[in-house]
Order: sequence, then structure tokens, then C-alpha cells
Amino acid sequence: MGSRSKDKKYRQWRHDVVTRDGCCVLCGSKKRLTAHHINDWSHFKEDRYNVNNGITLCGRHHRFYHCSFNSDYRVKCTRKQFERFMKLYMEFKGLGNEQ
Repeated sequence: MGSRSKDKKYRQWRHDVVTRDGCCVLCGSKKRLTAHHINDWSHFKEDRYNVNNGITLCGRHHRFYHCSFNSDYRVKCTRKQFERFMKLYMEFKGLGNEQ
């Protein structure tokens, strides 16, 4: 398959995910929004266009997930891993709010 940006089903999936969430679920930003596959595109073909398998992240947090938390795009990314990332991120974020 070629570029995802040319795939009409992918573009509709992305639009539906971003429209549903409206902003980055981690920081609330409305800039540079991306639709992230919770169960990854490569290993979970049956979930590629499932809106419930998507979550909206800003470009910064999408890169953070893939580059810092899960540093290898070839590794199978799963819902369990993403939920762990979200939990750790929220705990870390909460530490900054404590006095």
C-alpha cells in the first residue's frame, strides 16, 4: 500500500478521530493534531479504520510517544502499552502541579 494520505478510508478515519476528540487528549492543544493508532497500523490490520482504535495527539505528544516511550516504529504497539504510557504521562504531569 502507498502513502496513507492518499487512502480515502484512512483520511476519513483520521478526520473522525480528530473531530471526536477535538484536541490533544494529553495537553488540550488544537495545533498540529494527529490521529494516533492505539493498536498500531502495521500489526493490527483489522483495527486500521476503527475509530475506537484512534486517539488525538498534538504533533509534540505523538513524537514523544513514538520517540521516547516506544522508540522503535517496528515494535508492535498495543492498547496496553498506550494505556501504560497515558498513566505514566498523567502521573508525571501531576508531579509538576504539587507544591
